[in-house]
Amino acid sequence: MGAYNKIHYYFGDGKGKTSAAVGAAVRMAGSGGRVVFCQFLKSGTSSEIVVLSAVNNIECMAGDEPMGFVWNMNAEEKIAAAGLTQKLFEKRAEAGKQAQMVVFDELADAVDCGFLDKDRVISKLQLLAADAEIIITGHRKDRDFIRIADYVSEIKSIKHPYDSGLKARLGIEF
Repeated sequence: MGAYNKIHYYFGDGKGKTSAAVGAAVRMAGSGGRVVFCQFLKSGTSSEIVVLSAVNNIECMAGDEPMGFVWNMNAEEKIAAAGLTQKLFEKRAEAGKQAQMVVFDELADAVDCGFLDKDRVISKLQLLAADAEIIITGHRKDRDFIRIADYVSEIKSIKHPYDSGLKARLGIEF
């Protein structure tokens, strides 16, 4: 792919950011490309990981330890989670040098909550884009990610059962 590699940024409060990234990963793997699919702030037990792990040419890398929701963490837990997230980002970025696509699912959220330094992340992503197509997902609109991205998609929630108190459902939200 070389000079044609692009950076994608999918963000918003709507359902479908990870699903879009999964679809792109499957498409790349189906064309014979190697994919590294990385998840941040997730336990690695989401249903998409089960399927992606079984697909030839896709390597899944998720957190080794469940972190829980950031808003439920105390200061000590946040420090520990930030350290773990930093190590995982470096490991994942290094693994991505041998792939045609790297998906960084929820990376923008890991930056937004202060677990990763945005300037360092952007620098690494721009270097990695010389070797691979890059996909970043997250919830909040970030001007710096928009600036470096070639594709930017905002996924907006109009209506979601969660708003009425329905918990996440297996096979749909996780």
